[in-house]
Amino acid sequence: WIKKNFNILKKAESEKVKIYTAFVWSKEEITKEVCDKIHKIKDLLINQITPVRVLHKRVLKTREKFIYEVKIIEIINPHFMIIEIQSSAGTYIKEFVNGDLGRTYPSLGDIIGNECDIIQLDVHDIVL
Repeated sequence: WIKKNFNILKKAESEKVKIYTAFVWSKEEITKEVCDKIHKIKDLLINQITPVRVLHKRVLKTREKFIYEVKIIEIINPHFMIIEIQSSAGTYIKEFVNGDLGRTYPSLGDIIGNECDIIQLDVHDIVL
């Protein structure tokens, strides 16, 4: 019984979808073209090498993850926006936004052709 339920939990852990709300800074102005590029992000396969910030506690390897959708919730001013990101479990969201010195590809910055960073990140929901 314990082993069966443990396996169910482990499977859910790898298959769940997390939904994040992120406050994002953009070096260049957030134009309609940038918004269009962001809203086109659907079922995007990304490759993430273990981020620099967690190398001391995680094994160095490349992980394939999915960004299922990105939506702009609000544009605060020409350089700041709030976005919602739906991703597969285990995705490093900060690194998806800033690219982590090329260790995450493609990143949001790669897609919009602009340097980006996260100011604040919150888990909004988990879908099992």
